[in-house]
Amino acid sequence: FPYREEEVTYPNPDGGHTLAGTLTLPHGAGPFPAVLLIGGSGPTDRNASAYGHQPFFVLADALTRRGIAVLRYDKRGIGRSTGDLACATFTEFASDALAGVAYLKTRQEVDGKHIGLLGHSEGGVVAPLAASRSREIAFIILLAADGVPGERLLATQAELLARAMGSSAAAIAAQRQKQQAIFTILKDEPEDAAAARRLRTLFSREFAMLTEEQRRALGDESRWLQQQISFVVNPWMRMMLTYDPTPTLRQLTVPVLAVNGDRDLQVEATENLTPIAAALLDSACPDVTVRRLPHLNHFLQTCATGSPTEYAQIEETVAPVVLRLVGDWIIEQVR
Repeated sequence: FPYREEEVTYPNPDGGHTLAGTLTLPHGAGPFPAVLLIGGSGPTDRNASAYGHQPFFVLADALTRRGIAVLRYDKRGIGRSTGDLACATFTEFASDALAGVAYLKTRQEVDGKHIGLLGHSEGGVVAPLAASRSREIAFIILLAADGVPGERLLATQAELLARAMGSSAAAIAAQRQKQQAIFTILKDEPEDAAAARRLRTLFSREFAMLTEEQRRALGDESRWLQQQISFVVNPWMRMMLTYDPTPTLRQLTVPVLAVNGDRDLQVEATENLTPIAAALLDSACPDVTVRRLPHLNHFLQTCATGSPTEYAQIEETVAPVVLRLVGDWIIEQVR
């Protein structure tokens, strides 16, 4: 590759753990502008590996070739990073992002006045939160980012994905009713034990309504129940349901680029870009650029329908139009 690549580790003093990642640096002494990549939800590694693709590897390669240093890292508790992912929320992920910024500022090859954050999906919620707590951030890029509270986001997501899979209107309505019941329990019961008891009753009723064949496919009922409860009774889900990204967006004072694909079924473009744009235009950001790009899915691949069943089948990892747009925009901000 026409750039340098280093395996790096650095501490997060707030969490008492160590983060591991890859730093790519253009050839030369620098100092270079830099961007920290923040992954989406779940146990994502430094390359945001999913469905046979490594979008952060592709982003880092494209940007470093254009003279921009890039740091991408394993989430806490994932890959070579230490720490506990299970107990982390947006707040802890923002702390990890700022630890990465602090590390970049120690590198003589990096221009400490031009360090930005790029977040994909959930990372697009974490990036503004981190920037609102630091004066060290020069710019922010939001890719397929949430613009509405999680309860609304998850409801729309579930409906769009079910529709794409061919579910009937009745099945979608039943799914929505179950989802709403789960969310209501979580909001009504701040204590995990109380929430777990009510959810066990709900899920047990669901298990009993399954056919014998369906129950055999799910395996042991007790284990299945515990898996269902653990999936929703945790700090991340509680914060996800109620967190509204827009107040934080209004606090920003740096340039922001927000990009969503119009065939994204996980973070629907119009529903999320509209409040993102409104919040940013109501902020003190000196530059706000919002783009709704056609024919792109949640991973910003050129697609036919946007269904997750296509993700692994598409050869493209990140659409060239996105790579150009992000690179051009960063260069314009740091010029």
